[in-house]
Amino acid sequence: MKKILGEILFFLLCLSSLYSAEAFLDKDHIIKGESVTLKLSVEGERATFPKITQIGGFDIESVSSSKSEIVKSGKIYRYISKYYTFTPLNDVSIPSFKISVDGKVEKTSPLNVKVKSIPSKDFDLEMYVNKKRAFVGEPILLSIIFRKRIGVSVQDIRFSPPSFVDFWAKELKTSPKEIVGSFVVQKLQYVIFPQKEGKLKISPAFLNIAVPVRSGYSYYAKWKKIVSNSLTIDVKPLANGVNLYGKYSLFVDTDKKEVSSNKPVNLVIKITGEGNIEDISDFSLNIPNVTIYKKKPKILARYEKGDYRGSFIQNFSILSKKSFTIPPFTLSYFDKDKKEVVTLKSNPIKIKVINSKKEQDTKIVKSDIKKEDEVDMKKLILLSLSTFIIGILIGLLIQKERKKKKKALSSIQKRIKAAKSDKELLKVLLPFVERSKEIEEIVLALESNVYEGGGYKIDKKQLIKKIDSYLKGDRKKEEFEELI
Repeated sequence: MKKILGEILFFLLCLSSLYSAEAFLDKDHIIKGESVTLKLSVEGERATFPKITQIGGFDIESVSSSKSEIVKSGKIYRYISKYYTFTPLNDVSIPSFKISVDGKVEKTSPLNVKVKSIPSKDFDLEMYVNKKRAFVGEPILLSIIFRKRIGVSVQDIRFSPPSFVDFWAKELKTSPKEIVGSFVVQKLQYVIFPQKEGKLKISPAFLNIAVPVRSGYSYYAKWKKIVSNSLTIDVKPLANGVNLYGKYSLFVDTDKKEVSSNKPVNLVIKITGEGNIEDISDFSLNIPNVTIYKKKPKILARYEKGDYRGSFIQNFSILSKKSFTIPPFTLSYFDKDKKEVVTLKSNPIKIKVINSKKEQDTKIVKSDIKKEDEVDMKKLILLSLSTFIIGILIGLLIQKERKKKKKALSSIQKRIKAAKSDKELLKVLLPFVERSKEIEEIVLALESNVYEGGGYKIDKKQLIKKIDSYLKGDRKKEEFEELI
């Protein structure tokens, strides 16, 4: 018995190593005339993908690529992906592809695309998913296709989506209508996340359609009910009790490491990656003899190129009279590529608090006051004239100094100017991401450049010129100076 189990285990290990590279389809069930995108993904620093011009005899219409990275135990793991879009007119078997990664050759698993012919009836409602096997929390793209024959009149349509029991669902932007053959096609999509293991059923969607029917010289509405198919998803549990699926990176930092007594230190926790970012729980921070103000996390998410990705940002304000240490933060999740639990951990951050009390020595200056009758009139006139001239000079100097101060760069402007890369600039702006929409947009662009290989260009001169107005808003001058 042990020998048999050992042989089975060896076979499974060999099978997993055979397909260490990954292949995905944005949908594996389409109607004739729709396009499909194949994603090939590998882990490594450098990769050479195959030159694919056709799949199943159908030309590749577009090719694109992307890069991402995660940090695990202080080590950076980089992933490279390539996307191939084509339009099959019949069922297609996608073969295994070889990819050269850092000097090694890896293979992807074979896939299949089912192509359905256009229905012959006036109305059709169909539902399909891009995968029928998934882990708990793994994003699944659900598509609901409504087809109406061109020329068929409709007075009213009432749509009822599936109930999504045991799934967390988010509706995506509705695609524009298309003409496919003799039908008008409308597609509605959801990204759904299974919440428990087992064979989970998705109930049918249905439409109530009012069709005009003539009766003599008038018309009345006749209602028809169109019901879609149902679906079953085989959901596997995550390992070691984790409840988060995907691929993430963790960034934790403060705006300063040294601060005066009872002045705030701003802490930011930033998580970016692929997966259900909404499943990440709020972080808590407890440091003895320290006052902590916790803010509600801000979550931004989107479905893009077959992946649900986004960012989680949580801020804390910390005040203390003594030096303290911010303990490490951890995030555990089931890695979608490695198929294992990954735990990210930040470093502790030491904050030095400086005593703001200053001893001031009071000097008593004794002066002899002469009597008025002993003051020489000429000296008094000269003294008055000198005082007047000195006052004018001091006024001019003060005015000149004020002009210099106006031209001088603020603290945040100096830090932006000193940033030598997008990563350094991102670190400067992250603590202020919630202050204005302009800063949030710049931060998103920088994240895309740093973590996804985006090509956004940030005009630092324009940013330096406008950053104070982005931050200041309606704040008083004292509040603004404390903020930056």
